This record gives sequence, structure tokens and C-alpha cells, in this order.
Amino acid sequence: MSNVITIGYRLPVPQYVRIIKNVLNSARHEELELHGFGTQGMAKLTQVVNVLSTWGYISVVKIKTRSEPALKITIKKAVDF
Repeated sequence: MSNVITIGYRLPVPQYVRIIKNVLNSARHEELELHGFGTQGMAKLTQVVNVLSTWGYISVVKIKTRSEPALKITIKKAVDF
């Protein structure tokens, strides 16, 4: 299983939050790389990361942008997960 999850516009934010929590809970990966492409994907990625960090589930490790509309955020499980 890859540590990359692409956030798109099709699923609602709560579903992405559940998916990411389940992957982090499985302890298969120390870090996850979340990708959002296009304006809608980037906006939804930002919302998902905001929810997870506000609830104390994750820490943001790295944020990377590219010239085309794309956003990559690397996260890891918070100590108090």
C-alpha cells in the first residue's frame, strides 16, 4: 500500500477524514503524502488537513506547491492520536 492519497472533489470531506484516520490507525506508514490537484482538489485537501489538525489527529510535516495548480501536504500521526 502506497503512502500517497489523492484528495479530489468527488468524496465529501468527512469521508476523506475517515479514510486518512483509518490509514494512520493501521500504522502501515509513519507519514502520509496527501495530494490535491486543481483548485477544487487543493481546497478540499486544505479542509481535510484543517479538520484533522484541529482535532489533534495529525501534525503537518511539509507543504509543497507546484507551478500547475497542485498542493502536496505530508502529515504524520500526532503523539496523542
